[in-house]
Amino acid sequence: MALLLAALPLRAEVMVRDMFDAPGAAQTLRELYPDLGVSHLGSQLVVSGTPARLAEVKSTLDALDRPPAMLNVEWRLVGEASDQGWQLGLDQGNLTLNAGRRSATTSGHWQVSGLSGKPVRLTLGTTRPVVLYGWRGERWVQLAEEREGIAAVPTLVGERVSVAIGASNKTPGGASRQQLSSEVSGRLGEWIELGAITQAEIASQLGTTLGQGSEALRQRLQVRVTRR
Repeated sequence: MALLLAALPLRAEVMVRDMFDAPGAAQTLRELYPDLGVSHLGSQLVVSGTPARLAEVKSTLDALDRPPAMLNVEWRLVGEASDQGWQLGLDQGNLTLNAGRRSATTSGHWQVSGLSGKPVRLTLGTTRPVVLYGWRGERWVQLAEEREGIAAVPTLVGERVSVAIGASNKTPGGASRQQLSSEVSGRLGEWIELGAITQAEIASQLGTTLGQGSEALRQRLQVRVTRR
């Protein structure tokens, strides 16, 4: 009889609770309590388990159920350009050699605000004239917008933040192209590098003078998340 009683399952109960972030809370509970049944529907979290385990879960949810933090998401584009070269020639019968190097730094900065765990979007656009032709040969000029957008979902956990990044652009013809997305993480308040583009060009000169020059451009896109 004792063995039979020990084999009987313990009584299970179901707890339903409204949460600020039900999907995030469900994911956290699955990691902390893998033996419980956890699901969510909209803003409601549903947890099934023994009364003792649900009491533990309630304490955990009391700590988790906080309004999402308001965050600032900043992007900056840092460009570093440099050029160098040399030139060998004759000046009134004398051999001359000239060499030089220059460098410059440019940057752009943008900022948007949003809630932790919710998407924010930065859209940059330019307007340029486009020539259109009719079927009778007539032509007219129309201003068309070309837009590039960066969407981000910042999620704050303690003093660390993860940022899911996606990009898209819209051409004057109305077509949109979604680019690859990625996710980065780092400390709250630090600049996190998303990627870099490097371009280099070398040119040579022949004739009465000899010379060679090179130009290089490196652009880095970075993101930073801070509390508002």
